[in-house]
Amino acid sequence: MINDRPGDPCVSVPSTDHDDADTQALWTTDDVVAYLGLRTRASARAQLSAWGIRPCDREPGRSGLNRYQPQPIREIHQKRRGQGWRAAARRQEAQ
Repeated sequence: MINDRPGDPCVSVPSTDHDDADTQALWTTDDVVAYLGLRTRASARAQLSAWGIRPCDREPGRSGLNRYQPQPIREIHQKRRGQGWRAAARRQEAQ
């Protein structure tokens, strides 16, 4: 169940940036794996933990997955440096 406390980041709030209803739903760990291009759920959980993003709740049942708000994941992922940025930085320093 989603927490309904004021100011809680896990409360589902309609997004003004995106129009489709799909963006307002919580993402499971599998959704995060697909969005970030990772290989395993463990990698996704570790990355989200490193970013300080905590799950809002879990799917029901024994094998239920953690669910997350998609907006903070999108925002942080868009600010990440691209693949190969270290090599590019070294090349610029050498010139």
